Amino acid sequence: MKINTLPLLLLLLFFQFTIGQSDQERFVMPTLSERNMQQYEKDTTANAVVLYEKGENFVDVVKNRVRLVKKYYTRVKIFNREAFDKATIKIPIYKGKEVREHVTNIKAITHNGGRQVHLSDSKVFTEDINERWSQVVFTMPDIKEGSIIEYEYTLESPYFFNFNGWEFQSDIPKVYSEFHAKIPANYRYNRILIGYLNLDVNDSSVKKSCFHPEGLIRAADCEVLTYAMKDIPAFVEEEFMTARSNYLSSIKFELSEYMSFSGEKTVYTKTWKAVDREFKNDKEIGRQLRKAKFFENKLPSDIFQIENSLERAKAVYKHIKGHYTWNGKYSIFTNTNVKQAYDSKTGSVADINLSLINALLAADIKTEMIALSTRRNGLPTKLHPVISDFNYIIGKATIDGREYLVDATDPLLPFGMVPFRCLNSYGRAMDFKNESYWHDIHAKGTSAKNVYAQFNIGEDFSLTGNVNQLNTGYNAKRKRAALRKGDEDDYLGQLEDSYDNLEIESYENGNLENLDKPLKEVFKVLIEPDGTIDKLYFSPFLFTAFETNPFKLEERKYAVNFGYRKSYSYQCTLFIDESLEVVSLPKNEAYGLPDNGGSVKFLVQQTGNKITLNYKFSLLKSQYGPSEYAGLKEVFGHVSRIQTKLPIVIKKKDK
Repeated sequence: MKINTLPLLLLLLFFQFTIGQSDQERFVMPTLSERNMQQYEKDTTANAVVLYEKGENFVDVVKNRVRLVKKYYTRVKIFNREAFDKATIKIPIYKGKEVREHVTNIKAITHNGGRQVHLSDSKVFTEDINERWSQVVFTMPDIKEGSIIEYEYTLESPYFFNFNGWEFQSDIPKVYSEFHAKIPANYRYNRILIGYLNLDVNDSSVKKSCFHPEGLIRAADCEVLTYAMKDIPAFVEEEFMTARSNYLSSIKFELSEYMSFSGEKTVYTKTWKAVDREFKNDKEIGRQLRKAKFFENKLPSDIFQIENSLERAKAVYKHIKGHYTWNGKYSIFTNTNVKQAYDSKTGSVADINLSLINALLAADIKTEMIALSTRRNGLPTKLHPVISDFNYIIGKATIDGREYLVDATDPLLPFGMVPFRCLNSYGRAMDFKNESYWHDIHAKGTSAKNVYAQFNIGEDFSLTGNVNQLNTGYNAKRKRAALRKGDEDDYLGQLEDSYDNLEIESYENGNLENLDKPLKEVFKVLIEPDGTIDKLYFSPFLFTAFETNPFKLEERKYAVNFGYRKSYSYQCTLFIDESLEVVSLPKNEAYGLPDNGGSVKFLVQQTGNKITLNYKFSLLKSQYGPSEYAGLKEVFGHVSRIQTKLPIVIKKKDK
């Protein structure tokens, strides 16, 4: 029996349920208070609430094989139709070439008042997701508003590495959640509590001789771990956040070392120095970074004649970026081969960016590899090396003392700018000659949108004029992508639909292909009123940013992450016909964020028949902490109000 193949186990907990439900009370008739519950008093907006939830994890011998056994049980109150999706249960199961996980002992009941409806075995299905994953799926029977659903199952797995931990928090609130495990003492784990919630129970004890598979001389003691939380609020996702796994209250375990019963120790958590050596010798990473000679022969010869180092690096970058088409895959630890990828002109992130690093090195540009985790993948832990945390590779070029982060997977990125998906705080930089180190990954500069408009309003209240728009940084990149994705008519049509009666009579753009310069756009516009009117309510913001306030929560417990600094300015000159007069102008306003975090300024002036408007909104940080949320929400409220609800009112002069 191969005990040393025991996988990545995780944890935790048994705690006596404090709100009146014990193990013996499963699948019994709900109490009168549960049946009559119409809302959860601690979150009256919730569509459902988990009344009780329990997980158990332990090692056991199943059919003469050592397995991780995971048991799960829950009881959920459904308040309305918006929560009917909670009645469809999907249990992922991993399948290897020889063995796979199995789900057994499914039991499920829907309670409707005093009536119970049991799940039929014929309503349980297994669906293939891909070659490695399937899922067991069932839908609770006879779901209605007010139903209480209750189910349990057991998962038996030979693959401990697929156990991801326990999530206390979800998108609906929970009255109580518990999770416990018995871990043989010869296994040791690193443990991380994520999120802002505190554990209500955090206990550990030792149970003697708890694990004794057949064939072993002596039994192993077990560590019994107990964790629990109560009154857990729902996790509400809002705009401008990185991966929810960075904030969702959960506990994660990582196997650090295993001591076999024969006394042999296997260390899983290593030092960065040891990891650096592994990366250096890895055929997918280190060996692929020793191909500079190959790229020296592939680069156009005139590149090597460029004396200026920055211009030479840009030429290398342009060649690699133009040579490859990204296949959409990350695949940084599998099937990486820069020579094959170069010949086929397509490849993964690793293929393309390792090729870029090699090519820059061939052109005598100091360049290192940075391993990172994308925004959707979550932050890598800094406590100890966890290689599986990383899913992406970029390069870091150092030229004349300045550092440039480079990525050649996107044809619309200028040199020194990485995709938005990479802006995830930090990564691990490696050159394989010195020890690796953490390196900040932040966008340089500010992504700006600057609008300059000049309008004339005629005696019939029709408006004509020109709008000049400049976009830089990620704003320009996003706009270039939109222009390339669809035809020009579609793009202009979307802009016309954003403002009543707007007609774009002509359009020109500049620097569409010159990525190092701002994207220029010039619009000639016409706005004609509906029928005959005596008074015009005119909002001068034709092309707005943040028309609505994206921040709705009373309180946000996680950071607001924009990814990069932002700036939006609008300068407008408005000439009105002599037959018209101004009834009212919006008031001048100015608001600022604490600690110079940003500001919004709005200034309107009238001189004769000329009105000038100056508006600027700037966010001077890429990330704001939870304590700054209230101020940010307030400023965005002013921004949306200024741009949408403060018209200039004009009427015809009295005769």
